[in-house]
Amino acid sequence: MSVNNILNINEDVYFDSRLVKKEIHSHYPYLTTSYNYNDEIRIPVQQQDNYTLPSESFIYIEGVISGFTPTKTWIDNNGFLFLFSEIRYELCGIEIDASKRPGVTSLMKNYVSFDSQAHDLNEISGWHPFTDTPNADIVHTTANSNSSFNVCIPLNKIIGFAEDYRKILVNVKQELILRRANNDKNVFYSKEAATAAPKIDIKKVVWKMPYITLADMEKYKILQHVQHNSPITMAFRNWDLYEHPSLPTGTSSEIWLIKSSTLLERPRFLIFGFQTGKKEKYDSFASRFDTMSLKKLNVYLNQQKWPYDDLNVSFTDGKFTILYDMMSKFREVYYDHQEGNAIGGVSPGMSLSKFKKYAPLIFIDCSKQNETLKTGTIEVKVEIESSESFPADTSLFCLIIHDRIVTYYPLSNEVKIIM
Repeated sequence: MSVNNILNINEDVYFDSRLVKKEIHSHYPYLTTSYNYNDEIRIPVQQQDNYTLPSESFIYIEGVISGFTPTKTWIDNNGFLFLFSEIRYELCGIEIDASKRPGVTSLMKNYVSFDSQAHDLNEISGWHPFTDTPNADIVHTTANSNSSFNVCIPLNKIIGFAEDYRKILVNVKQELILRRANNDKNVFYSKEAATAAPKIDIKKVVWKMPYITLADMEKYKILQHVQHNSPITMAFRNWDLYEHPSLPTGTSSEIWLIKSSTLLERPRFLIFGFQTGKKEKYDSFASRFDTMSLKKLNVYLNQQKWPYDDLNVSFTDGKFTILYDMMSKFREVYYDHQEGNAIGGVSPGMSLSKFKKYAPLIFIDCSKQNETLKTGTIEVKVEIESSESFPADTSLFCLIIHDRIVTYYPLSNEVKIIM
C-alpha cells in the first residue's frame, strides 16, 4: 500500500451511480427445432436501442445424451465446445471475430490463460482438465439411464473480442453463429471404444446477454455520441488457429509455412501443440496434447527468429523446464499483470507434472518487434526437429494471436475492419 493512500484521511466518499440496472436477457435462434450435425445456429440481438455488454455474455446449452454409460464414458474436458466446428460473431452483418474449431482453439488459449481459480470457476462450462474422469458432475443420469446436461460457456472464453473489449455496445445489431460439427466423437472419452456410440441431442441453445440501464446523464452523453454518428473504435486480439494435419512419418524434421500475412495482422503470440492419434477417437482424450520427442522449435517471421537460442529440450530425459517457464510467462505478458508471487512472477494454472501430462504447449512471445521495417507481407514459418521420427497420425496446431481494430458508426450502422 502506498504512503499517499494511508495518509489521505480527507479523501471524499464516492458512490458510482452511473449504472442504474443490469439484467440478463435471453436470445434464441431463428429456428429452435433443429440442432443437428452441420446445422447453422444463428442467434440475433435485434434490439438496437439497448445497451448490451457482450464481454459478459454466455451461451447456455441443454441437451440429452444417448448411448452413454456414466462409469465408462465421460464428456471430455472442454468437450461441449467440440460440438461446434465454428463460432462466429457479427456486427451489422459483418464478421468481426470467429473461432475455427473452437474446441481446440479455446483449449490452447485457456490452458495457458487460466490460473487455479479460473479452472474451478469454469467447471460450469465443461472445463475440467486435470482428471481421467472429466465432467462427471455436469452429466445428470436418472434411474432409467437417461443422461442430460446443462452448461454455461462464457463468450470471453471463445473469442478474443469478448475477452478484450469490455465496453457496452450501442445501437448495433449483433449475431452469434454456431455451426454444429459433423459428429460428436471429439466430445467424449470412453473405455468402451470398440462399442461406444454416444450421441448428443441438443435441446436448447440460448445466448444470455447482459443489458445495461444508464442514469439519465450517462444516457444523454451516449445519445449525443450516436446522433453525431461519431465512430466507435474497438481494439482486441484475434485468435487464429492453423493445423498441419499430418506430420510426415519416417522423418524427424519439418518446415511448415503457416501463412503469409499483411503487416496489419502481425503475429504477437504463438502457441503450438502436438496431438497423436486423438482426432475423432473415443479411446483418446481430444483435450490433451502430446510431448512427442521434440528437440527444437523455431518460429520465423520473415528472417527474424524466435526464440533466439535453440531450445534443445527432451521430454524423455526430463529436459523441458524451459518450455514450462515460457508457458508460465503467458499470463504476465498477455494480460500485463503487475502482481506477482514472492519471486516476482505470475503463478501459472498448472504444475510442471500437469504441464507434461495434459498440455505440453510451446508458447512463443513475439510481441516485441521492429515495426519500422516496412515489408509487403510477413511470412510465418516454423521449423521443428525431433529426436525420433514423427509418429503416424500426428497433427501440429498453431494458434496465432494478432491485433484487430474494428470501427462502427452507431447511427448509420456501418462497420469497418481497420486491421
